[in-house]
Amino acid sequence: MPRISGSVPTATDTPPAADVPSVHEGMLASRTEEGTLVQAYVLIQTDTGRAASVANEIREMAGVLSTEAVTGPYDVVVFAEAADVDALGQLVVTAIQPVDGIVRTLTCPVVKL
Repeated sequence: MPRISGSVPTATDTPPAADVPSVHEGMLASRTEEGTLVQAYVLIQTDTGRAASVANEIREMAGVLSTEAVTGPYDVVVFAEAADVDALGQLVVTAIQPVDGIVRTLTCPVVKL
């Protein structure tokens, strides 16, 4: 069997906990960098037969990059962006959720791995 070149990480290669930024520190760093936006997928359940009208109404909102009517447990998937997590929450709670025909939303922030 051919040998694979390169090193395989081991437990000793893991930096000490003090060198690893906490989740909170990482969030603060991403929120303060210029040009960094929070992106999320918002999964929406609608009343029966309302997916197309909900998707069309949300598509026109500031911060919404795209909307798609889909099949499955959710009826509409929205891709949105905002300046920070608070602004994203405001978009979902004050603009998207009040749209007539929406039953439930689930917001899934995008993470960079």
